[in-house]
Order: sequence, then C-alpha cells, then structure tokens
Amino acid sequence: MKLDEMTWPQVEGLGDDVVALLPIAATEQHGHHLPLQVDRRITEAIAERLEAERSDWLALAPVLWFGASHHHMTFPGTMSVPNGVYIEVLLALIDNLASAGFKRICLLNGHGGNIVPMQDALTRTRHRLGGDAEVHLVGCTYWMVAGDAMRTRAGMETANITHACEYETSMMLHLAGDLVHVDRAKVQRPALSSEYYDVGFHEPSRVFAAFNMDQLTSGLGGMGRPELATAAKGAKLIDTVVAEVGKFLDEFRTWAFLPGGRR
Repeated sequence: MKLDEMTWPQVEGLGDDVVALLPIAATEQHGHHLPLQVDRRITEAIAERLEAERSDWLALAPVLWFGASHHHMTFPGTMSVPNGVYIEVLLALIDNLASAGFKRICLLNGHGGNIVPMQDALTRTRHRLGGDAEVHLVGCTYWMVAGDAMRTRAGMETANITHACEYETSMMLHLAGDLVHVDRAKVQRPALSSEYYDVGFHEPSRVFAAFNMDQLTSGLGGMGRPELATAAKGAKLIDTVVAEVGKFLDEFRTWAFLPGGRR
C-alpha cells in the first residue's frame, strides 16, 4: 500500500503489524557520467518493488529526495541541507508516522551521508519515547544489508559499492540508461596512503576522517570502476537488494516489543 494514495480513515484503520517504510535518499552529483537523481532513483525503485511484493502489510511513504550532502557542495546541482536540519526533518517525519499509529517504522536509506543523521534521529526518538513505548524504529541502508550478496550474485568485479561506481552505474543503466554516459566517466584515486583509512572506501577503515567529496575524488566526483558497469549487472543488483532487504522486513514485522523501565 502507498501511504499517499490512502485516506486518513484508511490509515487510522491499519493494524499494528503494518510496517511503515520511509525511503530517504539525496539529490547530488555523481561524477561526469551520472545524473543527480541516482540515489533517489535507485532507492525509490527498491522501495516500490518491496511494496509491490508486500502490499498487504507494507505502507510505503513518498521518498525523501533531499539528504545530507554538504560534502558534495563543491559540485553544481547538488541540493542539500545541513546535518542538523536534516536530523530535525527526520525527527518530524518519524514522529508523524508514530503519531499516525505505526508501531514499526523503517527508514530505507540510499545515501551514505544520511547514515549518521538517520541514526541520530532514530536514537533521539527512542530516548524521547522511552523504553516502554511499543514502537520499533530502525534504519536500513540497503548496501549494508545486501552488500555481500550484491557482489557475488551480480558478478561484480569490484569489492563493494562506493560512489558513481560499477554498482551505481550498473543500476542506473538498468533503471534509466538514457541518462547514463559511461564514456564520460572520469575517476582518479587521491594520493593518500594509510593503514587506517581507505580513501576509496574499498576496505573498512579503522578511523573516521572528515573529507569532502572533491578531496576524495580528486575533483572529479566519481569513484570506483564505472567502466565495468552493465545494465544486466544492474538488474541483478536491484533483484538482490530487494530480496535481501525484503528478508529483513519480513523478520522486522515479527519483532517482539522489548519492555523498558525498571523492574
């Protein structure tokens, strides 16, 4: 079911086992070869597939097309709000869903810059509601749930998703190939060598370092190996993400509520 196609009495009449799914994305640069809509387009496609397969108990909210993308602001076209503002937006939307009666709320995230503010907003909401409030609040970044399966099932040649890379370019070739120009792709790995931080995000880093995307991409905006992308890989990636995130949502629907407070 799609939330914005329902009337308020229909929403009010939903059962406690209905899961509210709020897709959160971004509108930001993706190098020389991809459009600004990448995160929104991919996240929305995944969310719509999930809803279509679970329309009797999954309530899909409209995708949030902007995100926390200030680290991309060097590149024209990026539309972003500061992290603090974005947290406030998420707090309001989560509260809207909780006030509407949803007991299980999941934020489906498709942009790396949203991860920290998303976690902050969910944590603040839990603190405000308290432990005894029977509501589950989760954040699901699709590649964190499906990453290993994405690499193996789709025959990817690079280790993991980064930015405007083989993965995102493949998914966009599948979803909106007319907007993709692989021949324009430009990628250069910055000259930074560290045992603790991987500037290309290909290996887990043991420290956090604050860089803007122009620094991480030598001013080009893209990462990884986009020239390896194909539409066939993209179709398999979307199928894989839908399957893996779907497994999580199936389980999430059954989570018991944990009592809080002192005993």
